[in-house]
Amino acid sequence: MHFIEEPGRFFTNDLDGDLMAELTYKPSDDGKVWVIDHTFVRGDQRGKGIAKELLNTAVQAARDRDIKVQPLCTYARMQFMKHPEEYADVKA
Repeated sequence: MHFIEEPGRFFTNDLDGDLMAELTYKPSDDGKVWVIDHTFVRGDQRGKGIAKELLNTAVQAARDRDIKVQPLCTYARMQFMKHPEEYADVKA
């Protein structure tokens, strides 16, 4: 799946242009940490692994920029706790 990156968010739309999934973050004042504060997947798309793929896309973008990630929203926090080895290098 292809996700679009804009300042403060990663997202994807369906073919009609309606929001299908989104992850939002706020950069810290110094820009060295992204605080992930919201993850959304539209109801008819849940259970397909889209949220995990979205989170991994954001985390990889942070890695590529030497930015740490603070998982604030429930989904991101849960994934960081369930898979600490996947995220240890970026966890703030």
